Amino acid sequence: MKLNKSTFSVGQELIVENLPPTVHSLSIYKMEELHKTLDRDSQGTFRWILGPEVYGSFSIVDNLGNFRGFDVLESWTNRPRYGFLCNFDGAADSLELAENLTKYSSNAAQFYDWHFRHENLVSPEDEFVDPLGRRMRHSSTKDIIMELRRHGIASMGYVAAYATSNKGAIQHPEWLLYDSKGHPQDFHGFLKITDVSRGAPFLDVILDESEKALEAMGFSGIHFDQYGEPRDGFDLEGKHKNVGDALVEVINRFKARNANIPSTLNAVKNWPRELLTKTNQDFYYMELWEETNGSIGDLVQDILYSRIATGNKGVVVAIYIKQANAGSNSLVDSIIHALGAWRIEFGQLDGFLSDPYFPEYELASPTLASYSQRQNDFAVAMGDSIRLSVPEVRYIHEDECNLAVISYVCGVSQAIGLVNLGLCSAETPWGEPIKTPSEVKDFIFELPEDWHDDGVHWFSSDCPTGQVMLVTYDNETPSVRIPALTGWGLIKGKTK
Repeated sequence: MKLNKSTFSVGQELIVENLPPTVHSLSIYKMEELHKTLDRDSQGTFRWILGPEVYGSFSIVDNLGNFRGFDVLESWTNRPRYGFLCNFDGAADSLELAENLTKYSSNAAQFYDWHFRHENLVSPEDEFVDPLGRRMRHSSTKDIIMELRRHGIASMGYVAAYATSNKGAIQHPEWLLYDSKGHPQDFHGFLKITDVSRGAPFLDVILDESEKALEAMGFSGIHFDQYGEPRDGFDLEGKHKNVGDALVEVINRFKARNANIPSTLNAVKNWPRELLTKTNQDFYYMELWEETNGSIGDLVQDILYSRIATGNKGVVVAIYIKQANAGSNSLVDSIIHALGAWRIEFGQLDGFLSDPYFPEYELASPTLASYSQRQNDFAVAMGDSIRLSVPEVRYIHEDECNLAVISYVCGVSQAIGLVNLGLCSAETPWGEPIKTPSEVKDFIFELPEDWHDDGVHWFSSDCPTGQVMLVTYDNETPSVRIPALTGWGLIKGKTK
């Protein structure tokens, strides 16, 4: 089942294609409620103009078990679902790239290392060699941007917030950030770190270059990056500089100059989170590392803190785990989805992001690709339950099952996400080999005492439109029997 977009705006047309001729109609659900039925037209496709009454998250299902999720939003930044692109040499077809991102439910893509030089983003020539020796073409990048726009996917141009080439450093020593001995701060030998604090000359340089990139290339927005280190330094005159404060200045100044342009700044190792969560960026993007944010509990708390501290902005998580570590990947994805966040994971024609240098991505296996597509669609379809309020999390460790319990409250409606932790606990490192959690079947889960005993439904990737649950009582405590839990699922009900 192929959709023309994964996120729509009111008034746009939903088009569903690539279904067998035996499928004559499609059912569109909003959680457990049937919203609309679509019939196949004379061209063999299914179409629906999304009127003003249509908003939020939906499921599309057919009688063969095919399933997709989509949403209708005021802005994709409310529920950002990042993919990635990193090859801009013209070798890949732009339409194929866009359709591949849509397959994984992406509504935005980070264009990683698309630029000419860190201090001079747009090349004077169409063809050029990037700082790490890769051949690139701006015309190819522009073609991809245009195709993504037709698929409702925002193109976010990568910009290093505080870096210049060695040539730029030699020509402009006033741009640089120095250590306590007066030496320029270096990044892997091919870049120098720049001072972007308030009033620093390079701050205006990088903001001007970002705006030139928006105009020249057609990007939808800017994705600012940093390297996590250094966290302080000195300017050319020896004045101490706090890099965290400087990063806040970058994003806030950019938004002050470009209020309607989406932007975010990478919180590497989730630093400086206390500062970045208070900025004007459109959503929160964090890159987690094993040495600083390395446990399952760290992952949970980092997402919760980000949602709370930003006033419930969207959260995107970059976390690098090799594809061979299947148990870690499936558990991490379940936690991120159930907490209403998104992992930047797929892009570049079934590429799987397992390395911080994006061009070193792995090719996703057919098994991983198929599994992840359905999990992504399920997370999209559950968006109205998991994105409208910030949850509370607790853990249950029993012989029968080992769960992270994620409780959402939206007025009288309530939802509880259940994540199967398998043999893990909050202290388990997510980067170590983890056994894929075994399916837990037919177990009893206690509901809050104030829940109604009717209208309770169970949702999972195998049952995205909901299954009615029978509520029973043991000593006045309402309970339901969960049929099966592999990754994560959702119980939905109402308070009395």
